[in-house]
Amino acid sequence: MGEKWVRVICLMKTIMITLLAAFLRTFVKLFGRIIYRLRITGAANIPSEGGALLVGNHTSYMDFVLMVCLNSRPVSFVMNADIYKKRFLKPLLEALNCV
Repeated sequence: MGEKWVRVICLMKTIMITLLAAFLRTFVKLFGRIIYRLRITGAANIPSEGGALLVGNHTSYMDFVLMVCLNSRPVSFVMNADIYKKRFLKPLLEALNCV
């Protein structure tokens, strides 16, 4: 396979992950606000630029998804490598900027 095709495939993967992330954000926002009636409080305390540390208290496995989807800034997460390496979860975790 030529170098050109490798670049095309990498670009397609990046586009797909970006679209998946956008879809997940939109879905969780709608789902959370309609079904669970989530309200965002304290968003003004997150700086608009520069670093910020968001810490979830892990009341459920959805903490990280909610932090990503209900925050207007890009968010990345550090997580357990054993979970991250699971083949069926890795594309989703990559789309959510987990490392």
